Amino acid sequence: VELLKSIEALDYIWETTGLVICRCGTRCHVKILENQWFLKFSDEEWKRKVKECISMMKFYPEEIRQQFINTVDWLENKACARKTGLGTRLPWDKEWIVETLSDSTIYMSFYTIYHYLKQIPIEKVNDELFDFVFLGKGNLKEISKKYGIKEKLLKKMREEFEYFYPVDLRTSGKDLVQNHLTFYLFHHVAIWEDKKYWPKAIAVNGFVNVGGEKMSKSKGNVIPLSRLLEEFGSDLTRINIISSAENLSDADWRGENFKTFLERINFIFDVVNSLKKARSRKLRNVDKFLTSKINKVGREALEAYENLRFRTAAQLLFFEFLNDLDWYFKRVGKIENGNGKILKNVLRKFVLLISPLIPHLAEELWEKLGGKKFVFQEKLPTLEKFDEKPILSEIFLQSLIEDIRQVKKLAGEKPKEVDIIVAASWKFDLVEKISRGKKVELKDLLKKFEDEEKEYVAKFYKKIILQKEVKVISRKDEMRILEEARDILEKEVGAKVIITVEERSGVEKAKQAEPFKPAIYFSF
Repeated sequence: VELLKSIEALDYIWETTGLVICRCGTRCHVKILENQWFLKFSDEEWKRKVKECISMMKFYPEEIRQQFINTVDWLENKACARKTGLGTRLPWDKEWIVETLSDSTIYMSFYTIYHYLKQIPIEKVNDELFDFVFLGKGNLKEISKKYGIKEKLLKKMREEFEYFYPVDLRTSGKDLVQNHLTFYLFHHVAIWEDKKYWPKAIAVNGFVNVGGEKMSKSKGNVIPLSRLLEEFGSDLTRINIISSAENLSDADWRGENFKTFLERINFIFDVVNSLKKARSRKLRNVDKFLTSKINKVGREALEAYENLRFRTAAQLLFFEFLNDLDWYFKRVGKIENGNGKILKNVLRKFVLLISPLIPHLAEELWEKLGGKKFVFQEKLPTLEKFDEKPILSEIFLQSLIEDIRQVKKLAGEKPKEVDIIVAASWKFDLVEKISRGKKVELKDLLKKFEDEEKEYVAKFYKKIILQKEVKVISRKDEMRILEEARDILEKEVGAKVIITVEERSGVEKAKQAEPFKPAIYFSF
């Protein structure tokens, strides 16, 4: 090749970027055809219009936008016709057949009218008809009279196209960015001068692997979709694939993962089926927590949906929120102690939120929750502003229980009593001021303490000042949550729990108490 180039034996040398082998096993070569037809993708004005279209579009994920711009920059003229195979004859040169990628990038416009086009004899389908339907050119009455096509039908075709265009979202694989998807933009801006018909968004996704490996016939790891549906059902298949990747990452099918989702779905059904047993009318912190969490997680899930991040939505709903629901039942003890009204309201929102992910199971759950219409006919839930305080309070309790477990593990024996010691009020005052961005001088703080306490106070001050994030709930709320959760704390520790404050505690360890992190003292 280099020798032929050096002696200018050929005008052009076309090389593949690597070895190409046909499915039949034959090595492929580039064939140069005489009088070949090309699409002039090198045209600067055409490229400019495509870049303008790209600048007006949304891309999912956003980082793929630059790949489209790069492709437009390097794209040169592309052969658009061939001599062999099936296909449509090139209108102006019948010896040639239109190459597949050269005429397949505006087929979505054809989808809008196909059901009407079947009513028209093929000999009457022509450019004049398509110009009217897609471009609005020509006179309705004249075209109807000329070809014997009903005005009403022509009008419906035009209206149908107008209703569905422009394309709101085109989704495809990441391997098509440098060909089909970019050609799709070139062809739309070339055919439709009016920018309102240009594509609005493109989403690009990865491939589906099996057990970390690319699916391949030679490896024998190709799984027919029908087999997955028979074995797992459509919803479990969907959620398994969706939850494994998003955006440009490759999804990885692992059959063992379905058990995790099956367990979580069974948990939802168990709660919904037992909902009538929930009779409590108390409005406790944990009830407020559950309400706040469905609104918080729901908002984040809806944002993920909007940005086509379905894995994120699945993680939020099936893991974070269901863990919260599990915590709720640990807190109240059993379903009978649950607040039925709160639970039903929360579960209805949850089922609406998971319906895009597991639509068939969501329909069953929705009916059990008293839904009158199909869930797919319902709007996504209205999510109120959430209150952060109940969430922080439950995080505080969860953190305390984990600390108790660690102390219990280190102690190695069962205590007779456990003191849970809430920090002194001055510590709460300091943390609260710092959390609100108020400046607190150490020298001013130390004036309030005796000399023997100043070293300890200064140490605590420096520790709080250095923290990047200060979590805080009021001292009163800490005491209230601890009293409310006394049962679960005593169950966890297996002993009597005494809730007290640093100022009244007689143990030396009381000084270790901090806001959001009480001191724990075991008595044996």
